[in-house]
Amino acid sequence: MLRIGFVFIIYFGSLSCFSQKKPGLPFPPNNLWLYDRVFIDQTEIANIHWLEYLHYLKKDSSNLHYRKALPDSSVWLIVGDSIRWKHYLKFPGYREFPVVGISHLQASEYCLWRTIFINHLLVTDSAYKARAKIPPSQNWQYKFRLPTEQEWIRAASGNLNHSEHPFGYLSFKGPTSLTGDAKKYYKKVTVAVDYKVFKNDLKIFAKRQEEIIFSVIKRFKNYFQYGDYAPANIYDKRTKPNSLGLYQMIGNVAEMVSEPRIAKGGSWFHYLEESEITDRIPYSKAEPWLGFRCVCEVIPAK
Repeated sequence: MLRIGFVFIIYFGSLSCFSQKKPGLPFPPNNLWLYDRVFIDQTEIANIHWLEYLHYLKKDSSNLHYRKALPDSSVWLIVGDSIRWKHYLKFPGYREFPVVGISHLQASEYCLWRTIFINHLLVTDSAYKARAKIPPSQNWQYKFRLPTEQEWIRAASGNLNHSEHPFGYLSFKGPTSLTGDAKKYYKKVTVAVDYKVFKNDLKIFAKRQEEIIFSVIKRFKNYFQYGDYAPANIYDKRTKPNSLGLYQMIGNVAEMVSEPRIAKGGSWFHYLEESEITDRIPYSKAEPWLGFRCVCEVIPAK
C-alpha cells in the first residue's frame, strides 16, 4: 500500500510558469497550457524530481516499494565509460539532467504519486494553494499522467504545422560546438578524405553557424559525426524552447507516451532523421536514452 508523507514539496513548487495561461484555470507546477484543461511539463522529469520521489517513498512506503522505484543503472553498460555514469542519478552535477533507466510502469507510478501528493497539498496547505493561483472559493484537482502520442505531437509541434516543420521549429540551427582544431577531429573521420579538404570544410561550417541545436547525433559532411553521447541539462543553454515554451521536445532523451513501447522525439543516441515529431522509436525496457514528462488534467475537486 503506497503511503505518502505530506511535507511541502520543494522543487516542483518552485518551477511554476504562467506564460500562455488559460484564464480561470490554475497552472500545475512546472506546467504550461496545452489545450482545454490539459497542461504539460515544461521540461522532462529530471533526477532532482526522481530523488524527491524516492525521498518520500523511503520515508513513508515499504522498502520493497522504494527499491522497485530505483532506476536501472545497468542501462549505462552500452556507454563506453559506464563507470562514470553509474552514479548519474545521485551525482550533484546531474541534478537537472533527465532521469533515465526508468520503465513505463515506473513512470506511470510516478505520475500517480505526483497526483496524490500535489492534491493533498492543495487541501492541507493554504499557502501552496495561493501560489497555485486557486481562489479560496474554487476547488480544483490535478491528475498527472503520461501524454498520449497525439498530445505529445501537439506539444512538440507548438503552434506550427508539423508536416511543414517536422521538428516544431522555424529554425533549428545555431553556432557549432566544433572548434577550429581540425587535427582534434580528423582522426575520427570514418572515410578517406584529404586533411586539407577537411580543414577547409570545417572552417566554412563553423563560419556559417549551421549546427543542429538539438541534442542528437550530428553529422558533419558525410565523413564525420559527433555529439554529446549522453543526456544534457533539461535547460541546456545550447538549445531553446519551442513556441509553446517547452524544452527538449526533440533530442536529449526520447520520451515515453501513454502507449507502451513507443517513444517520441529522438535522443542523444539517435540521428536527426529518426527524431521527427511523427517518428516512433520502439523500446522494450529501460534505456539510458529514454525518459518522460507528464501531462496534467485540471479537474473540479470531488
